[in-house]
Amino acid sequence: MKNLVSKIEQEFTITTDDDGNIRHAIEVDILTPPYNDLFEKMTLMQKDDFYREIVKIKGILNRVSKKIDESRPLTEQCTLLQDIFGDDFPILSARSIISSSESAL
Repeated sequence: MKNLVSKIEQEFTITTDDDGNIRHAIEVDILTPPYNDLFEKMTLMQKDDFYREIVKIKGILNRVSKKIDESRPLTEQCTLLQDIFGDDFPILSARSIISSSESAL
């Protein structure tokens, strides 16, 4: 997922809006007819907001990765991922994973 988010971030370019404010824009053409831009219906402000969300997600994924490297509790990693995916993302503990694998036997 980190690679996907990084690739999306790399597709953005820096531009300015009509008021001279710096914004981030993205244009990705579909590879099949009609070859239109996936983001053509988004305003420049929406694209800039999307860029900020991508950067935020990238930061969270990096923090999750760091916690994995530090062998931190699974609940801390899940809590960070819940910031991205919302309350439907489960907060797991090592105990719940063991219980799940035991029930599969």
